[in-house]
Amino acid sequence: MTIDKLLIEEERLCFKYFYENTYNGLTKDKYPKNPAIASISATGYFLAALVIGINNNWISYNLGYSHTLTTLNTLLDLENKKGFFYRYINIKTKKRALNSEISIIDTGLLLCGILLVSEYFKGEIKMKADKLYNRVNWNWYIDKNKKLFHLGYKPNRGFLGYWDNYAEQLILYILASGSKTHPIDKEIYYSFKRNKKNDIIYSWFGSLFTYQVSHAWIDFKDTYDSDNINWFDNSIKAVRANTKYCNDNKNLFNTFKLGYFGLSSTITNKGYKGKYGAYPYMDKVRIDGTISLSALISSIIFTPKKVKKTILKLYNDYPNSFGKYGFITSVNLRKRKPWFSDEYLGIDKGTTMIMIENYFNNTIWNLLMNNDYIKEGMNKLNIKKIDK
Repeated sequence: MTIDKLLIEEERLCFKYFYENTYNGLTKDKYPKNPAIASISATGYFLAALVIGINNNWISYNLGYSHTLTTLNTLLDLENKKGFFYRYINIKTKKRALNSEISIIDTGLLLCGILLVSEYFKGEIKMKADKLYNRVNWNWYIDKNKKLFHLGYKPNRGFLGYWDNYAEQLILYILASGSKTHPIDKEIYYSFKRNKKNDIIYSWFGSLFTYQVSHAWIDFKDTYDSDNINWFDNSIKAVRANTKYCNDNKNLFNTFKLGYFGLSSTITNKGYKGKYGAYPYMDKVRIDGTISLSALISSIIFTPKKVKKTILKLYNDYPNSFGKYGFITSVNLRKRKPWFSDEYLGIDKGTTMIMIENYFNNTIWNLLMNNDYIKEGMNKLNIKKIDK
């Protein structure tokens, strides 16, 4: 199989994950485990999957429209606070699950999917999407003294932590600034720390996904903000740093010795680990040779030649890395007994799917960058296209 055919097949199977694991407008957080738990962010990726499915002739326009309408109607009736949703929902009862928080980042990813389908379908879909987007009170989620978004909110506990450093949250400032009903001041965007090492504005653990998630939805290429930051170039540097870090530590783990990279929060043989990343980072990372295949493949828009070569090698050398819904979540290619994860994560398959679609067709970028709310948000933050 050629690399381009492999990428397209991976995208198709990512789409299949969402199409086969969404019920009444809510998408499963993972497969096959916890079958009753939906993820609100994965539901946002489901909406993107419908647009991608139509464009690739994997489903009809009418079927995609029908599923979109069902999803938006479910969301309009779903429990929320100030327009924000719980991170996890029970698919059957449509109630809060796993004692999850009212999540700003998961709601933000959902809203990306909502604005995407509003731009694609227009009409009734746009009316319902506008209602969901404009009811979100972004200012409620801000610490007025620190001028930062909180990380989360739980009933009976209140707000938790702060988005005080660079991470995957870039999309939130654009969404919040573009609001007609509850817009935030641009100082919220310019208030989080831009810690820099090796010419990279880095995240807490250097997890690769933090440099990717917002880029799946927003085309930051050739854009610069008031601080002259180009976030797309920053992600290219971070991917290269991740690759170098793995290569520099190739004597520690066979996965790295074989030339693979993709250090990011992921599933390991000891469960989910959030502190997997590469230098530069603020806190010590914990690595054991496990890499995230979503982090690897989603780097396709940043370092395409390296990614293509690496994933084709993985596919040919380790068939167990590819299954029902394409590449599995993670691998640890130990010498004696290579380990392969036995589950798929919705958010991982979503980011992978969108990155591949953007790599070939710019579909998601073109639609969202044409959305009035996104354009207004980018303009208010002074993130503008500049040819240099």
